[in-house]
Amino acid sequence: MKTKIREDNEWLTMRWHDETTSALPRLLLVGDSIVNGHASLLNNKLKGQYSVDALTSSKIVSDHEYMSDLRVMFSKHEYEIIIFNNGLHGIKVDDENYASELFNVLAELKNETTHLFWRNSTPCYMRPDGSANPWTEKIKKRNALARIEVEKLNISIIDCYALLENRPELVADGVHFHTEGYQIIVDAIATFLNITQ
Repeated sequence: MKTKIREDNEWLTMRWHDETTSALPRLLLVGDSIVNGHASLLNNKLKGQYSVDALTSSKIVSDHEYMSDLRVMFSKHEYEIIIFNNGLHGIKVDDENYASELFNVLAELKNETTHLFWRNSTPCYMRPDGSANPWTEKIKKRNALARIEVEKLNISIIDCYALLENRPELVADGVHFHTEGYQIIVDAIATFLNITQ
């Protein structure tokens, strides 16, 4: 079911690297502020092999405008690879609805590329002031539900949760990472794609 539940601070960023200078195949990252934090690092890592574009947003996959935002990216370029992540927003959206709409979005994306991969959401930790973070447990449930939907569609998973689990020293605010944490994600994606530099 499509939703219109929004956060107080909504945002959307679209980024095209090497837009006028590259004839390389393009890779699209889709996700949240974690993707925003490592998109340019990944573009640097894959220099000479791919140009990396990114759509990052606070919208959950059930949002009624989610696919229309994505179609802006597809109107600009074709993508050889799409690495998709969603789950760390829309805390008021029912988790089961999130899962069913995730399936629908991923099913559509399979028509947009021959190489679609799921990157699960990264772990969340206690806030700097010592207070509990509601996402710490919720993201575990969302990742588990997402895995079920992703496996139905035979989509391979890049497991960055496991890589960053029990690494609170890499997190700046309970959610977002220092550069070292983002570099771990970038290196994991490059390894997954069998790209070495």
